[in-house]
Amino acid sequence: MFIGAGLSPLMNMGVAALCYAAYLALTVYVSINAHLMAQAKWLLGSSSLSVLEISYRLGFQNQSHFGTFFKRHEGLPPAAFRKKKE
Repeated sequence: MFIGAGLSPLMNMGVAALCYAAYLALTVYVSINAHLMAQAKWLLGSSSLSVLEISYRLGFQNQSHFGTFFKRHEGLPPAAFRKKKE
């Protein structure tokens, strides 16, 4: 039996990602999503940028992807979040 056989699922992750996950008890993916959501909420609540402009600033290829991402994490679409904050 290969000694590292139990580690094969982890071999797809980089060493830095493993250290990050072990230290913070979060994956890099979860941390990036949390940062994107914080930025999105801040921009929606404190700027007059359109949802389309915000989606591009945050690196989404289109507004639809941003809307789906935001709704999955916040439970409501970006425009509804903005109205709720007003």
